[in-house]
Amino acid sequence: HGTLQDLRARYGDLIRIVFRDAPLEFHTRALPAALAAHCADVQGRYDAVQDLLFAHQDALEDVDLERYAARADLDVPAWRACLADPGSRAEIDRDLEAMERVGVTGVPRAFVNGVEVSGARPIETFIGIIERELAR
Repeated sequence: HGTLQDLRARYGDLIRIVFRDAPLEFHTRALPAALAAHCADVQGRYDAVQDLLFAHQDALEDVDLERYAARADLDVPAWRACLADPGSRAEIDRDLEAMERVGVTGVPRAFVNGVEVSGARPIETFIGIIERELAR
C-alpha cells in the first residue's frame, strides 16, 4: 500500500492505479473490509477508506468500518445501504473471477502494462518497469 502511495506521489497523472478486491478467505474481516472500500468507491472515496483500512488493519470490526466511513466524509446511511446491497458482494465476486481468469492466485499482485509483479516488491522494481513503459 505504501509503495503504491509513493508511486502515485512520484508519477501523478502519468500512471493509473486500478484496484481489484481480493478478500482472502482465511481472513474473517477481509470481505467486510473489501465491501467497505467498494461502497466508499461508489461515493468516490475509495482511497480515503483504503488508507484507513491499511492504517488500522487490527481494527476491522463493523463498528470500526463505520467509523472509517464517517472519517472519510461518506454519506454513512448510503454507505450502509450499499453494504446491504447484494450487488456490492457480486461486484467483489466479479473481481475474484476476473483475477482467476488471468491466473492470479495470491496477493499482493500488480500489473504494469501487462508486466506482472508478484508479491511485495521494493519500489525500485516498480520504478524500473514504469520508466521502461513510459519510455516506450
